[in-house]
Amino acid sequence: MVAMPQYEVMTGPDAVVLVRGRDALDAASRALDGHPEGLTLGGTDPHGWEDVLRNGTAVGQVRPHQRMRFRRD
Repeated sequence: MVAMPQYEVMTGPDAVVLVRGRDALDAASRALDGHPEGLTLGGTDPHGWEDVLRNGTAVGQVRPHQRMRFRRD
């Protein structure tokens, strides 16, 4: 059994959910509405967020969830 990677999906201005998926597009589909029809990935910003487009219109953003983050103590 292979564990699916975890992704952060921004579904609104201040709404970020963690979702497991086979890839970023699968995770975005699961978080947004479960329907993958017409979903594509767009450009990436400097923070790693990738636009999720449905028929050319932005409907959210997705990025891999980094389990190990740099901490400055």
